[in-house]
Amino acid sequence: MDYKYTSIDEERRGRGWTWKTELIAAVLIATLSSALSSMATFGVMTSVKAIQGNAKEENRSQQFSCGETFDEAHQRGCTWDPLSLTWLHPKCSLYGAQEFQQIGNGSWQYWADPSGLHELGGYQALSFLPAGSNYYTTSEAHLYHCEWMLLRVHDAATTGKLVDGKSMGSEHTRHCLDVLVNAARIGFGENLTQVSAKGDIYDIGWNAC
Repeated sequence: MDYKYTSIDEERRGRGWTWKTELIAAVLIATLSSALSSMATFGVMTSVKAIQGNAKEENRSQQFSCGETFDEAHQRGCTWDPLSLTWLHPKCSLYGAQEFQQIGNGSWQYWADPSGLHELGGYQALSFLPAGSNYYTTSEAHLYHCEWMLLRVHDAATTGKLVDGKSMGSEHTRHCLDVLVNAARIGFGENLTQVSAKGDIYDIGWNAC
């Protein structure tokens, strides 16, 4: 595959953040409200499911996996999700993936180091990294990632769609809420372009739904 790489300097020169700071602040407030509503709604639904039988739900939640290898993932029709940055089975919700890409004009970039010296390229490039690899992205990409990951859970709570383990994980939800609260509290300004957010590549079959 060919990827179009954009250097950090070009990225910084090409964007103005004055109006984006105000927009992102509004988005953060709306997202936090939605996230809190989602958590309450999902909490009720989870309690009902628990009464119906936790064992049955756990078995069902692990039903749709992408296997253990790239070949198995492709054979099962799995795709590399630009939002969760994991392999997802066709039965798993991709809610928010397209919107996340559109916000970044399809140009979210990732790096192999926190200094932003070694570019990896777009999200597709991460699909070829071995499990355990680290990647880094900008504060802006991280904020929007958290927004749409929380909205994915909200969508699942209201529609009954199957959601992957990473999106559903309480640890990741708390992390994203902390990120959004801190951003609303102190702001980022021009630091939105800073390479600061670290992520990990998981095993292919880890993120089932």
